[in-house]
Amino acid sequence: MSSLTGRTRSLMMIALAIMLLLGGVGWLQLQEWRAVERSLIANRSDIPWNYYQFELEYLKLLNQLKDARRAGQDQADMADLALRYQILASRFELLREGDVGEQLRQQTELRPVIARLKQLLATLDPYLDDELNPPPFDADQLARMERLLSGQITTVRQLVLGSTAAQHYRTTEHLHVIREQLRTTTASSSTLALLVLAFAFLALRQLRLAHRRNDELGALHAEMSHRATHDALTGLSNRDEFERRLDLRLASLRPQQAEDGVLIIDLDRFKMVNDACGHQAGDQLLREVGELLSQNLHPGDTLARLGGDEYGVILQEHSQQQALRVAEQLCTRLDSYRFMFSGQRFRIGASVGLVMLNGRWTSAGAVLQAADSARYVAKAMGSNRVQLYRESDCDIEAYRGQMHWMQRLDQALDQDQLRLYWQRIVPLRDGPLARGIKGEVLLRLQDGGLLIGPQQLLQAAERFGMSSRVDRWVIGATLDWLEQHHDTLGHVAELAVNLSGQSVGDKAFHRFLIDELERRQLPEGKLLFEITETAAIANIDETRALIRTLQRLGVKVALDDFGSGMSSFGYLKNLPVDYLKIDSQFIRGLAHDAYDQVAVQAICSVARVTGQLTIAEGIEDAAVEALLRDYAVDFGQGYHWHQPEPLDALLQAGLAAAPAAPSTR
Repeated sequence: MSSLTGRTRSLMMIALAIMLLLGGVGWLQLQEWRAVERSLIANRSDIPWNYYQFELEYLKLLNQLKDARRAGQDQADMADLALRYQILASRFELLREGDVGEQLRQQTELRPVIARLKQLLATLDPYLDDELNPPPFDADQLARMERLLSGQITTVRQLVLGSTAAQHYRTTEHLHVIREQLRTTTASSSTLALLVLAFAFLALRQLRLAHRRNDELGALHAEMSHRATHDALTGLSNRDEFERRLDLRLASLRPQQAEDGVLIIDLDRFKMVNDACGHQAGDQLLREVGELLSQNLHPGDTLARLGGDEYGVILQEHSQQQALRVAEQLCTRLDSYRFMFSGQRFRIGASVGLVMLNGRWTSAGAVLQAADSARYVAKAMGSNRVQLYRESDCDIEAYRGQMHWMQRLDQALDQDQLRLYWQRIVPLRDGPLARGIKGEVLLRLQDGGLLIGPQQLLQAAERFGMSSRVDRWVIGATLDWLEQHHDTLGHVAELAVNLSGQSVGDKAFHRFLIDELERRQLPEGKLLFEITETAAIANIDETRALIRTLQRLGVKVALDDFGSGMSSFGYLKNLPVDYLKIDSQFIRGLAHDAYDQVAVQAICSVARVTGQLTIAEGIEDAAVEALLRDYAVDFGQGYHWHQPEPLDALLQAGLAAAPAAPSTR
């Protein structure tokens, strides 16, 4: 509608412009014709008439002079004769003034004629100049004047003929001027007509271009609107459009209306396809899954790609049982689907979280958060499952609790609320191993006056992929502290720092760690990194390369939580670590559990064969300490000796370690 209105307005403007141009052309032509008319009027001259009148008056004077001679001494005739002479003299003066005089001055051939006539009049003037006092009759004088006048008739005729030739010349000049004016008028009119046609052509062309531009802008606007609401890869609705439609559904829900179901679908093996075949294969998989899901939904349902390998579905007017049935059908369909790429065949599967819409939901964000929680629980329980969101679901509540700690940890990293603590590692045997203080760096969160331990924080970091970020902060802060106190750490033998499993498998983190160690001026031989056994086994080749690189830089490595894996001893010979840190699950019940005792003794025996030192963690009483000394464990760590304290306390720590007083931890 707006496009049509714009076109009508443009046509009206063009028509008005053409009318104004045509009016301008007409006005200019009128001005030109008026100029021609003025030229014609200027050419209409009284010059010939003045000459003819002079000739006529000359002849009348001559005739009247003859009549006066024949009449004799009639005084009245002499008065008429004097009057006629005055008229002739006046006519002669007119010939010498104005346009006539100008013409005479321009015609040099008439100058002798004028001179003779002027001489004639000068001869007659004394006798006939006064009409009030006419001269007395003098026949001889009249005869002489008659002869003079008769003798100059030819001169007068020459004057008249010369004036006619001059007038013809002037007329020719005027005709030339008129012709030039007509040519100018015609050229101007033609030029203006051409300008009008050119303007009309350009205006129509511009209008056509404007219409084309309008069409292009309309198409561009439609395309931009489509892009703003649709995913570029799959052509499905995007997250913003999905949330907008979800908000509309929430606003339109009525108490007696059937519920809507919201699904969050996450592909289970998308990363495997990406890693094996590249992003091109991953993109093709996402498109094919989008088509597959579309084929299994009703036209009124909304399907969107929310990002990555995650899809969202709004099932309109579905009961809980209907929504569960649709979700399970989608799971079954995806489980039976096989993705083919470059001759490789992949089974995909999906984990689905389902939320039923009702009056308790106030925003799309809350619905999606709940559906995502259910989806996470479905994935944690195994591939190709559907999880219905219920507020009383313990797994979902645990997930939401971890989400809270993830957000709190993210805030703490941004606002510098994390603190470094340390706990002593105590030598259990005398000798060189007892020299200097060993300790482990621990992480705490300062929340006002409260100090929050690492268990909940690190679990949330591991679940939501923040472990490498936390490790970077801990390593940076620890290395800063070591550099700052470089000259006051003579009593410190080693300081251990934990590396998470995500960091061990992250090549970018490896580069960060090596760069930090190489560029800093650190006390030599005082740094120890602890790597969990499960992380080391999961990335054994990369872990082995990292261990050797760290050792070349003068850093020792401990295998943390040793014994928790199924094949700990089998992998040990491929990991050239300096320490084995015995998993605390074997230490807590060591005093009364024969299995734990055998396991610890076996670990110590293997360590002695491979030349590695052992550390037992989680020691809380003297009975366990005594058994560990009997098994020849090299070091012990736990609340039995030392409650964690701020890292700066290490600067004043003494070498002796006495059992710590009981505390609430």
